Amino acid sequence: MKKIISFLLFCNLVAIGYSQVNTTVQCPPCRPVAACGLCWESQQQADDSQCDPTLSVDDLENAKANIVITPNPIKNGSFTVSSSQLIDGNMTIVSQLGAIIQVIPPSATPANFRNIELKLQSGLYFMIYQTTDQTGKSIKVTKKLLFTNN
Repeated sequence: MKKIISFLLFCNLVAIGYSQVNTTVQCPPCRPVAACGLCWESQQQADDSQCDPTLSVDDLENAKANIVITPNPIKNGSFTVSSSQLIDGNMTIVSQLGAIIQVIPPSATPANFRNIELKLQSGLYFMIYQTTDQTGKSIKVTKKLLFTNN
């Protein structure tokens, strides 16, 4: 019982510590200009990046949460990509080393889901989904894909 109480107390202390972490970007001297959560060598680079300083972490999390891969792990090479929004962008499948395995272009008729069939060796891959939102802002979401040949 003492171990359980000690463990719960430890978890609470860790949670309190993480909730007080400061998320301000502190840039090193070699990249002294902070903009959009990144460090740049000059103000010109920061301005040229055209990042949207109003994009919040919540916006990013919402975009990532909108893309769902089922089933994952993928057993027979067939999986479905679904979203609460239309899937109208490119999907690029890459290996763990970053090698492009396949580029899947947008469907002629965008829908909220897309069935995909890939015959890949067992292993971990990544799907990079790229599209733009209503304002023309580029959105890139990366999802893990675990292929098993069992």
